[in-house]
Amino acid sequence: MELFNYGLQLSLMMFLVVFFVAILLQGVITLFVQVDKRLTRSVTPEVEQVPEEIFLPPLSPSQELSAELIAVITAAVEAATDKKIRVKSIRYRRQKPGSSWVVQGRAAIMASHKVKP
Repeated sequence: MELFNYGLQLSLMMFLVVFFVAILLQGVITLFVQVDKRLTRSVTPEVEQVPEEIFLPPLSPSQELSAELIAVITAAVEAATDKKIRVKSIRYRRQKPGSSWVVQGRAAIMASHKVKP
């Protein structure tokens, strides 16, 4: 019974030590976050506001894409995807700019395609 009590006391003591260290680490991490916020707030320059909506006028028949531009776009897509393709149509994206997460996601998808060496 004496050994059981000693084991129980030792287990409880180690349990408390682990919780104390976890709380201490949480405090240190919180301190680092606060220091980082203060440092970046004083260094970060003002950023211009992006307009909410961008409207593009529809293309008129006189503004259609040239055959050379279509050939360049086709070659770029073939180089990025490493596949033979045929461009059937090209459309402008008519939506307001997305967040940086959306842009980064698209960049990651395009970077994942094989590129010819």
